[in-house]
Amino acid sequence: WGRMQSELADLRHRVVMLEQRPVANAALEQENERAERARTPEQQRDALVQAVVAFDLAEDLVWQRSQIALRRLELRDRAIREGWINSERYRDALQRINAEQVSVRDEISPDAYDRFLYETGEDNRVLVDAVIPGSAGEQNGLMPGDIVERYAETPIFNGRDLRNATSDGISGELVPVQVRREGELQEIWLPRGPIGIQLDTARIEPQG
Repeated sequence: WGRMQSELADLRHRVVMLEQRPVANAALEQENERAERARTPEQQRDALVQAVVAFDLAEDLVWQRSQIALRRLELRDRAIREGWINSERYRDALQRINAEQVSVRDEISPDAYDRFLYETGEDNRVLVDAVIPGSAGEQNGLMPGDIVERYAETPIFNGRDLRNATSDGISGELVPVQVRREGELQEIWLPRGPIGIQLDTARIEPQG
């Protein structure tokens, strides 16, 4: 009886180890994905070039962003050494530096920015995760799984894009919304304002 109990305990231990193995593998995959997103300046430049951005412009954009990052580090180092890291002075100085940040999105076309996000391992699509019953989204045919690619004239790459777009213009005006459903592009008309959907994001290779 004692030997059977020992064997049963050993068997239970093996089962636990087998059940934990997928979790460990998933954690490793997530770590690898984070590592892929930690792009060097050279990789960011190459991603811009793959997005059909001229090499000189790509180098200039990456250089300017690198210089801003260095200025942030230098500001933080100085503030720590002189004892004003958590002060309003530090926040104001950091805000002035951030205001000079070069936005890659503002410097290249939407299609190129879409490809840049994809090439650098970032999410570039907004998905409908759930639709609130009785909402404008449900009443006008949005479904879970739909990929929102454009709201009115605005390309949508993240949730903030969509929230800002719904708040622009005249409340209640009908606007066209392009969604991709099961690979097919469809157009749905929605009143501008809250859609009533829960969002998720994904990294999807741009069409074409």
